[in-house]
Amino acid sequence: MEIRDVVYEEIKKIVDVDFDDNTLFKEDLGLDSFKALNLLISLDNRGICFKSEKLNSIKSIGELINSLELKK
Repeated sequence: MEIRDVVYEEIKKIVDVDFDDNTLFKEDLGLDSFKALNLLISLDNRGICFKSEKLNSIKSIGELINSLELKK
């Protein structure tokens, strides 16, 4: 399964709206920092880790996907 598929699957557990790679977390999905942290924890539990140095710059789903990598 690709990272994008896992990210989409986990986001669908949090919100019940349509979204794509250009969707903004705060403005479009209404994600607060608690929900965003839960999303990152869920992804980590699925073997996908986050490059934390980019945390403050991530605004959209596509940017998040580009900042994730599979754990080796």
